[in-house]
This record gives sequence, structure tokens and C-alpha cells, in this order.
Amino acid sequence: MKFRTLSEAKAELGTLVRLAERGETVVISRHGKPAVRLSPVGEDDFELTAGEAGKLNAWLRRERAAGRTREYSSMEEMLKKSRPRTKK
Repeated sequence: MKFRTLSEAKAELGTLVRLAERGETVVISRHGKPAVRLSPVGEDDFELTAGEAGKLNAWLRRERAAGRTREYSSMEEMLKKSRPRTKK
């Protein structure tokens, strides 16, 4: 487990995110007290309700119509392709 102050975490956020992606837990303190824990996100942590998925797909259609997105068949496909692969 790694411990960092908030100012240290700001300066090295990219490194801390990479550590968390690899399974390391990072605790960030604020005013000398532990405030948050940075840890990897698993497949089970990211579940959308039908309503949320519908809203995201509607947003995706609007963005696609405006020419601001890559072509994916659905928001779920885009999220699946953009998720980092975790080692198990």
C-alpha cells in the first residue's frame, strides 16, 4: 500500500493511477488524515442500469450526429474497448 499527501498525489497522479491499475492500493491523505483510497476498478464495479445505458446511447447518437465521436455500435462497445485490461 502506498501513502501520499494530496499535493504529492497531484504531482504524480499518472503514476499512482498506473499503480492502482496493477492492483496496488494508494491512500491519499488530506490535512494529515487518510481521505481517499485509489484502487483498481473491476468488471463488477461498472454496471449500468437500463435507464443509464439508454441515456448514454442517446448522448452517443447526438455526438455521432455532430461528428464528434468514433464509430461504435453502442456505448457499451465503446466502454468495453476503452477499459484497461487487468491482470488476474
